[in-house]
This record gives sequence, structure tokens and C-alpha cells, in this order.
Amino acid sequence: MTKASDLHHDRLVAEAGRRLNADAALNNRDPILAVLVRHLPASGTVLEVGSGTGQHTAYFAPRFPALTWQPSDPNPEMRRSIAAFDRSLKTRNPEWGLREVEEVKEAAIENGLRFLETVDMPSNNLSVLFSGPLRILRA
Repeated sequence: MTKASDLHHDRLVAEAGRRLNADAALNNRDPILAVLVRHLPASGTVLEVGSGTGQHTAYFAPRFPALTWQPSDPNPEMRRSIAAFDRSLKTRNPEWGLREVEEVKEAAIENGLRFLETVDMPSNNLSVLFSGPLRILRA
């Protein structure tokens, strides 16, 4: 019997090395890239919250070589996928390497980040952008 989750548009496909592919990541990467080009500094660190499979960081890192990318996700399976993409990126170049929006915004502001904007993305997704100093965030 097929579950509703099996039919979900953002289906995940396992690949070699535990990397996962989400259709939405492919659909969203160029619209997200257009937002990032407008907001990211020339150099620094980018914390991606709710990174999912790690596909976006893998796609963006080579396009912003002066930035350090830090993907994160609370789901252990997603973190394994992020690690697999990280290993894959480092084999190509050793230097490469959101749930409730209001809760994310509140946590970000509590930790000294400044809300910049929310941008609608394809596949019913959002890019929520913040800026702030590099420091360790409270859990």
C-alpha cells in the first residue's frame, strides 16, 4: 500500500554515499541563488538552518567561494545526507565544503540576528534571511 508521504512532491531519493535528493531542492536552487546574490557579503560565514539534504549548500558553495557554509538540520538522516554531500564536495575541492517561520524568527532575534526578508520560492517553500555577527548560538 502506498502512503501519502510516498507521494509527497518533495520525495527523497537515496543515492550512493547516503546522499539524498529532494525534488524541491532542484526546483528552488536558482530562485534562492537570486536572493542570496542580493544579500550575501563578499566573505564570511553562512549558517543554513534546516538544510535538509544538503543539496543547496553543495550547489551554492562553489558559486560563493569566499564564504564558509555551515549547513544544519535537527534530523539525523538529513545530517548524514549533508555529511555525504560535504564529502562529495571536498573530493572536488577541499575548500568547499525551517519549520515554523515565526519560531525561527523569534529564535534568531533572541540570538542577535536581524531579520532581512522572507522570499516565496517554488514548491511552496520560503527563504527566510537573517544577518548578524558570527558567534555560537544558544540551543
